[in-house]
Amino acid sequence: LKAVVFFGFVIGSTAMRLWSGVAALQLVGFALAFSLDYTYKCEPHSEIHASRVLLQSDAQYATHRMDQYAQYLGTHAQASAALSPTLLVDCVSEAEVQSAVRFAAACGYKVTARSGGHSYTGSSSCNFDRCMQLDLGTMNKTTVRGNGVFGDGASITTGPGISLLGFAEVTMQNLVSVPHGGCSAVGFGGHFQSSAWGMMSHSHGSGMDLISSFRMVLANGSVAVVSRNDANDTVYKSVLGSAPGSWGIITEFTLDAVQDKTVPWTRAIFVTMYYSKSTFKAALTQAQFIAKDQEEKNLRDMKLVFVTAPPTEKPDTEVNVEVFMLWTGIDSGEMTQKWHDLYLQPFYDLPHKGFPETINVPMPLSVATRIYASKWTNHDDRYAIQAYHSDHWWSEEFIDEIADEVDARANMLPWVYPNFQFLPLGHNSQWARNAGMNSLSWRDTRAYVDDWMFTKNDSLYEPMRQRMVDFRERTKKHWQYTTPPYDRSTWMTPMTTYPNSTDLRNETIAWGYFPDFDKFRKLQLLKAELDPTDVFSNKGTIPMP
Repeated sequence: LKAVVFFGFVIGSTAMRLWSGVAALQLVGFALAFSLDYTYKCEPHSEIHASRVLLQSDAQYATHRMDQYAQYLGTHAQASAALSPTLLVDCVSEAEVQSAVRFAAACGYKVTARSGGHSYTGSSSCNFDRCMQLDLGTMNKTTVRGNGVFGDGASITTGPGISLLGFAEVTMQNLVSVPHGGCSAVGFGGHFQSSAWGMMSHSHGSGMDLISSFRMVLANGSVAVVSRNDANDTVYKSVLGSAPGSWGIITEFTLDAVQDKTVPWTRAIFVTMYYSKSTFKAALTQAQFIAKDQEEKNLRDMKLVFVTAPPTEKPDTEVNVEVFMLWTGIDSGEMTQKWHDLYLQPFYDLPHKGFPETINVPMPLSVATRIYASKWTNHDDRYAIQAYHSDHWWSEEFIDEIADEVDARANMLPWVYPNFQFLPLGHNSQWARNAGMNSLSWRDTRAYVDDWMFTKNDSLYEPMRQRMVDFRERTKKHWQYTTPPYDRSTWMTPMTTYPNSTDLRNETIAWGYFPDFDKFRKLQLLKAELDPTDVFSNKGTIPMP
């Protein structure tokens, strides 16, 4: 197989038009170790120039593969940890990523990238013949320039491999911030290609919204510099949010920064308690009450977590309900008596028995399982989501229906992990238009519902899957504000992990909303132009047309 290499030794950068009619991308030259007519022998150890290259037959392979996911075993990356890529490649620089990608393209390998490993569907790894997993964990250098207010010059440049905790430590030291999630070990790269929604999002959008540019290794080994200011921003809008990993390997992000002192008003409530149907309904009713209270408009987000045990367990230990009020501002805000008495105390007063939320057990393999019942998002003027006011989402009828559904699933434990997220979002946020691995950002306001299910018991798998489908059919009437109408704009994508050596079953059914199929078709056509041989491919990537 012959690698087609067309750059040679180039200094600096040159702007040229690639993929006629798609985008004008800035391509950065690089020095090549091979001649322009180099023919690969497809020998990974000698032809991939990276800090570590491991085949399945190598002595270090098994240990290194499990070390990558050790912190996640039994939780978020149970699926990924069970997979066995043909090649594990550790990259410490952009040049090493280029070397690995050029080898993969020439030798018929598919490439997937792991920047953190927080993957429910196994998409940070692979488990088929001739698949290569790139580990970007050491590409974690983060630099802050300036300390101005949002839009006033401060910027952050970071590699994809830094964890959210590491990223937060750097930004806090420099008194700047960017919206992102709260799971500390999540890798920056995948998270920020998938929205980076967090506690600051209703004040400053998603973290993805603040990405001003990024560097991406393409399937031919070249490096594209993609900016939101590009005359043709199709690539920018497609890469961020549509389907991480479909287009190339991002090696560096540059973001606008938010000065931390400007966001003390971004507040959230986090509540966890033992599950019962009555407690669940009471908690959602309290969330609805808070949503209607317009006096305290600074409250933006709420997350309710319910803990359960299988029916064989009889937990009767009283535990303290955990209620957190979170601030993102460095001044930490102030806990007013009203906040405590009106918003927090009712959660403390709910009956609660059972396991605390902080229990740390392997999710699909244990006698205890957590249910993330709902994530609730309040109205926000900046993003104009008046149509999604909580009256429509947390009506008494809807609360009853959700409670019935969760109650039915709880009775089917121990081998089930359900997750509901209801995220009504505004049309000005790119996350609202572009996330969920299913569309370009040309769509108007939408809502997104996803539902994860993990089960180890095949007898429960099909009835649980059917319940997921039936639930959505029953709740169509609650999507009356979706544009376009729900039943004409649904793309349902079952995403199952690759076959692996365990009997773990993991399925995600995600519902996205499209104005029409043509929008998704444009993603497929762009995929074909950027990656014509489908080098970057896993279960979550855009399929070839």
